[in-house]
Amino acid sequence: MTALLVGLGGMLGGSLRYTLGLLVPAPHGFPLATLMINLVGAFFLPLWTQYLGLKLKLPERWILAGGTGFCGAFTTFSSFSLDALKLLQRQQFGAAFSYILISAVGGLGLSLLAVTIAQHQYHTGVHEGDNQLLQDIDKSGVKK
Repeated sequence: MTALLVGLGGMLGGSLRYTLGLLVPAPHGFPLATLMINLVGAFFLPLWTQYLGLKLKLPERWILAGGTGFCGAFTTFSSFSLDALKLLQRQQFGAAFSYILISAVGGLGLSLLAVTIAQHQYHTGVHEGDNQLLQDIDKSGVKK
């Protein structure tokens, strides 16, 4: 059942990524859609695994469906790498540097922001006993 839910999440995440890729323009060949998708995913994944999934008291399989499935298919490191390479090959060095820097620093910053929000919500005692849930998260972001 877990594999099916992760697959369903992946189908939804991949479909949304594809649709946004069609809708978001690429000014001067700049991969704006991939940048936006990866930054949104960098924020949503830790928020989902470390706060929303736990707050909603979802079973682990649903947290995995949203994290590994949806976010895994929605975000894309391979497209990021290829897009950066294309910018470099076209000698758009400023755009390539900006893209790589914004992706890396922005992604880490948004992930940190999401983790900070999640921890703040639990440590302010929003729900009785939720601090224990936060302690039950392992390094992958899934409840033990």
